[in-house]
Amino acid sequence: LNGILTHGRGILHDLGENLSVVWKNSSEVVPVGNGTVYLFLGVAWEYIVKILFILKRGAGYGYWSQKSSGLYNSAFACARMLAHEGVLTKVVEVLDNNCIDREVSKFCPSHVIVEALWVVPAKFAVLTRLYPKVKWIIRVLSNVPFLANEGIAVDWLLQYGQYPNVFIAFNDDRARKDFYHLTRYERPVLLLPNYYVRELCKRWINSDVLNVACLGALRPLKNQLIQAIGAIKCADRLHRVLHFHVNSDRIEMFGDSVLKNLRALFTAHRCQHVLVEHPWMEHEKMLEFVSGMDLGMQVSLSETFNIMAADFVCSRVPIVVSDEIPWASRLSVALPSDSQDIADKMVCALRWPWINVFHNYTKLTRYCRSSRRQWFKSLHDTV
Repeated sequence: LNGILTHGRGILHDLGENLSVVWKNSSEVVPVGNGTVYLFLGVAWEYIVKILFILKRGAGYGYWSQKSSGLYNSAFACARMLAHEGVLTKVVEVLDNNCIDREVSKFCPSHVIVEALWVVPAKFAVLTRLYPKVKWIIRVLSNVPFLANEGIAVDWLLQYGQYPNVFIAFNDDRARKDFYHLTRYERPVLLLPNYYVRELCKRWINSDVLNVACLGALRPLKNQLIQAIGAIKCADRLHRVLHFHVNSDRIEMFGDSVLKNLRALFTAHRCQHVLVEHPWMEHEKMLEFVSGMDLGMQVSLSETFNIMAADFVCSRVPIVVSDEIPWASRLSVALPSDSQDIADKMVCALRWPWINVFHNYTKLTRYCRSSRRQWFKSLHDTV
């Protein structure tokens, strides 16, 4: 596994069961008086910024992480962005709380970003004593409707603020404002949004059927059932046979009921359309699969970014989504509770796919530019 990555300036390291990525540092060193400062994106720092992203491997507290998961891809993309700006970054997955000390002592970071809620608050009583100069950031990647399903969320977020050098961050400004208003932390509640960069790629189409992908974990807030109903209405209007593609082995938060209802819907009497179930795919394989879709759907009830929708757009696949996705063009936004509106927006997207892709790609690019600036602003706020 050792070798240079084909994208970015990284080196791939095999650490036994852990696979981590570390990028070379390219900061500008500027002498000032008797000391030295380091410039990152035009901002002066008194020390080299080294950021360690830590994820917990496997499922826990309402999320799921592995190398092909959205959580891992989110951290990986942000680390790549920071690396290109001269910040030394590393992404690592660990088994539990007890592995954090080992990874921090190896890398000696200035900042540790814990992705999602999985580190028990009491652990920071130990970690902040062992590493008093490290800034610890708990990055939450969910909005309030999703967090409501995690019984530990509010309690843990309140407890984190009791420890020195521990910061709370959200990837969506709505959630950040909600918790800042309620908690009144003495330290700032940070905004660390997602980042995504990928060139538009080639696309192939099978025109025999209407292939619609509604990929991602099966959970109630993903809203797959009403999207399937809208897709059936759209296919009937266009006189085409629908193949509705879902992932059937990522079931979270009572998503087994969603899958059961989807299967019943497509096996209904006189239904000519087909539910196509797929296992979870590695990211590169999934991108290849997506390029053969006619349309991508993510009309969710709660989102903060949605990497899947970004994958669709960069694969030149038109999308229909909800207004929960902050970068999406209003041309592709449908009401998540109205199957007829979903069907209408699908018809428009299929008739003018390039307009749909162009507007969404333009807005996604603008969002990522803003995200890049926001990351450095928020990191500077921790000093």
